[in-house]
Order: sequence, then structure tokens, then C-alpha cells
Amino acid sequence: MKNKPPKVHEFDPELYPVRLWVIISNNTSVLSEDFKDANNNFELNIKQPNGNGAAVTLYVRRKGTVNYGAVILILSRKELDYETVAHESTHAASIFWRHIGETEWGEEANAYLTGWVAKCIEIAKNYKNETK
Repeated sequence: MKNKPPKVHEFDPELYPVRLWVIISNNTSVLSEDFKDANNNFELNIKQPNGNGAAVTLYVRRKGTVNYGAVILILSRKELDYETVAHESTHAASIFWRHIGETEWGEEANAYLTGWVAKCIEIAKNYKNETK
């Protein structure tokens, strides 16, 4: 039986012209199938995330679309903890602010955006038809 590709969960923050994508897969090559580096339009070539190795967040453009945003690749659903969610949510929010040209943002606006990203990660984590 052939393995299904991992689901790419797409979220639209509605207030900002960006998207958030959350993928749960232990294979970093899934990123290059759907996304390009938004900074230079090059193919993504991620070997292994730095730090604790549980997830990585990147500024990307989705192939075949005009959509830019942040993709969060979660390598292990079991190892996804609050610390990692907070860490990756902060990276994603920073990507959104930079994309719209904001160098400074309000503390409250950033807190809401970071919380929204964390909620999206939780939705993806709890999705039941995910491949292991």
C-alpha cells in the first residue's frame, strides 16, 4: 500500500495578505514539493531543523499560486510540546510582519497573531487522517 502524502493544512489570517501552512511529516523533502523560498524563489532544500529538531518554520511562496506566508513543518506529532508551539508561532508571526513591511508592531497585535498561529498548529495536530 502506497503512503499518502502528508496533508498541507492551509490557514488564512484574513487581516493580512499571507497564508499559514502546517504540515506534519518526518520527511523534510515534502516542503520542496509545494513551496519555494520566498526570499529568492529558489527551491527549498532543508536537511534537518536546528535546535530541538521538532519543527521548522520558513518564509515561502506556494508553488502555482501568488500566496506567500509561513510554512511550519512539524517532524513529530508526539514530540510537539507547548514550548515548540510557542517558538514556531513566534517565528511565523515575525514572518507575517516582515512580509507586510512592518519593522515594529504593537504588542497586543503580535500576541493575537501569535495565538492564532498556535491555534492553527493545534488544529493540524488534532487532524485525524494524518499519515504517521
